Amino acid sequence: MDQYLTPADVATALKVHPESVLRWARTGELAGSKLGKLWRFRPTDVDAFVQRQLQPAQADTLSIPL
Repeated sequence: MDQYLTPADVATALKVHPESVLRWARTGELAGSKLGKLWRFRPTDVDAFVQRQLQPAQADTLSIPL
């Protein structure tokens, strides 16, 4: 069985406020499961979210003329 993370776990790992994690989940930016009133996140979904956030920044740095 997969281990699931709480919003506080994700917030600690990403060094953001837990409300940011909940906002990303509510808007669909971060995949998660809502069990009653509680959100839970798979580590693989958090990793995918981080990679999507990094891609635009990496693309910007590659387009800078030398």
